[in-house]
Amino acid sequence: MFVFPEDDVPPREPEDVVERVYRSTGQALAQTLAQRDSAALRAAADAILAANRVFCFGIGGSSANLAAEAVTRLFRYDVKANFTSDHYQQRLMAGLCERSDVLLIFSVTGQPPALVETAVVARELGAEVISVTRPGSALAAASSILLPLDIPDHETHFQIPHRTRYGQMFILDCLATLVATDR
Repeated sequence: MFVFPEDDVPPREPEDVVERVYRSTGQALAQTLAQRDSAALRAAADAILAANRVFCFGIGGSSANLAAEAVTRLFRYDVKANFTSDHYQQRLMAGLCERSDVLLIFSVTGQPPALVETAVVARELGAEVISVTRPGSALAAASSILLPLDIPDHETHFQIPHRTRYGQMFILDCLATLVATDR
């Protein structure tokens, strides 16, 4: 059960829900656009295009879903991509990386130890590590290419989806478009 202040109640009527989700989505996209790093996006696309294999990782709701979506997007352009959200498999795949491989990691916070350790292992073996995550995070520090995404979420209602996923999807769309047009 949630206790809400009187001025902050979750929307209950369809029109209120539509307005709240629409506003939240627009804010997330605007914040993502403002954080864009075109040089990093270009470097990420080039790394994927040059890769022998691309491993797409994420843990948790939106991050795991976006990593799976990345595979769906990339295989259409003849990119050998794999996905897992299991941190044991992620670590094993990282341990098999070579210089010609790329990890594409999605994380809202950039803090899950399993993802950070996976990135470190892959980098030590010479693989490129691209992360879509919060600048200044442990994962950002362990990555060779950072696609910055830091969307403060002040939403207190668990029944309203976390809006960072819209930013993650936007970055993935931009990355996939660059890969597709350069393929």
